[in-house]
Amino acid sequence: MKKSLTILLIFFLANICTAHRQHAHQYLTIESYKLLKLHLGYDIQAINNNLGGTTSFYVGDKPWQRGFITTGAWREDTEDVVYGYSKSNPPTLTGPSGVINDIIAIFGGLNPDGFVSSTHFWYADDGDHLATTIRASIETLWWTNVFSFTVPNAYQKLHKYINGGWKVHYTYDETMGCPSSAFCMPQNYPILGIAFEYDNLIDFFKTGKAYGIGFRGLVSWQYCDRTLIYFGQEFREKITWQILGRMCHLIQDMSVPAHANLDPHGNNPGLRIDCYENYFGYDYFW
Repeated sequence: MKKSLTILLIFFLANICTAHRQHAHQYLTIESYKLLKLHLGYDIQAINNNLGGTTSFYVGDKPWQRGFITTGAWREDTEDVVYGYSKSNPPTLTGPSGVINDIIAIFGGLNPDGFVSSTHFWYADDGDHLATTIRASIETLWWTNVFSFTVPNAYQKLHKYINGGWKVHYTYDETMGCPSSAFCMPQNYPILGIAFEYDNLIDFFKTGKAYGIGFRGLVSWQYCDRTLIYFGQEFREKITWQILGRMCHLIQDMSVPAHANLDPHGNNPGLRIDCYENYFGYDYFW
């Protein structure tokens, strides 16, 4: 009985963090640009060229592989590039110690990982920079278990994307190796990626100015002192357009009332169904 209630609680927690389905985010991003173009009365060619689409190509297999806005709109639910929350790196959970590992295994084992999207909530009445505390409880005739965890809110994450202060981990792929020869110094082991920071996304997009902070070796990331570097146009656009899509995703999540009110919801037995989110999540309702 206790095990069944624990699993029910875990599904309850998991569905708190389920926003628009990922393809809906791509669709909303494309439609938003159409609305912007209609409002302005002209096309913004740079955005149009890097908007992307809704096919699997624009999803990619890993972060930064595809440099399209709709790529970021999809992948924001796939990995947390800013805070790194995931099943393997969950936020601090409070609750009975005996079931914490079960919560991590099932909540983080969702597709997409429930911890990744836990930073997609913001109760604005509590202020811009108050972190989000997600709580859930299961009550029986005999006992009550309350679980919670606290993470940055969606507004805070948007500011991180705009103002920097987080580590971008870029793993080289077949289309682009080291994007900055000035920082990719010869090493006594293979270099598979680069880690860097930027001060401001707009400045990074215009100038490529950033700071190299580490390398990806065969086993793990190795960090070093910040080194001023300038990335070329192809690379900085590849990163910036995907970040813009990730920002679109966060704003879209805040259009869901449940995400603006920290309102638990879901589709599993025993949970309240959020009709608004469900309605706009299916293709045939678009």
